[in-house]
Amino acid sequence: MIKNKTPKFFEHDGFDIALFASVLNGIYKVYYDSCDYGEEYKNMIWKGIALTRDNDNAPLLCSYTDYSNDVLTSDRELAAFAVTYEIYQKRYETT
Repeated sequence: MIKNKTPKFFEHDGFDIALFASVLNGIYKVYYDSCDYGEEYKNMIWKGIALTRDNDNAPLLCSYTDYSNDVLTSDRELAAFAVTYEIYQKRYETT
């Protein structure tokens, strides 16, 4: 028996890419302004890299790129993406 896969937060009808981008940009600004590059920040960079390489996240990345006309390339962008992703995942994905 195949178990039904829980939809990812960005697969829900009410997902707002503009709000997601706004949250991501706010977190990016905190990283940019704080210059705090501790261990947690480094972990978020690696998590961001893993998330962007996960084919299941391609629709989210395409939506974000189309909306923002930007590609996630810097360490701060990747870390901010990972934090934003976690926020949305905890809020919208249930087990």
